[in-house]
Amino acid sequence: MRLLSIFRKSLKEQMRDVLALALSLVFAPFFVVLYYMFFPGGSTTYWVLVRNRDAGVQQANGSTLNAGAEVVAAIRSVT
Repeated sequence: MRLLSIFRKSLKEQMRDVLALALSLVFAPFFVVLYYMFFPGGSTTYWVLVRNRDAGVQQANGSTLNAGAEVVAAIRSVT
């Protein structure tokens, strides 16, 4: 209930101060366009080196669990 009253109070303040409302509505898209102009390449990808130093573990049923190899395979399947 307190959150609703704070939201209502802030909305009334925004309606009274038309200049601040106009600046918020104009400059928000402006900075989005400006950011797009600075970084036009889209998504950025990085190369990562993963060292698998997992020796694996012998489970009680006799099978070997090698979680490091599973993680490396999952990373390779994404790229």
